[in-house]
Amino acid sequence: MNRLSNTEEPSDTAPVRDVLTDGDSGTLVNFFDAEAIAGAVAHVLQTPDMHRAPRHSAIRYAQANFSVHSAIEAYRVLLR
Repeated sequence: MNRLSNTEEPSDTAPVRDVLTDGDSGTLVNFFDAEAIAGAVAHVLQTPDMHRAPRHSAIRYAQANFSVHSAIEAYRVLLR
């Protein structure tokens, strides 16, 4: 199992929203709402097929924006 497949319920906080979009690349929940977190995790575990597309969307975004290649390109732009 891909370790990224278990990361679809991050906290709904500004740094996380910069990386994930609720409903597109994961499910964001209130950081302080334990019941919401538990419910979101339970939903993913009970309906794994529904979360395949968001999981792949999150992986594609991470590969495009946080790879070594994209970091090198970002530095090249900064140094111009």
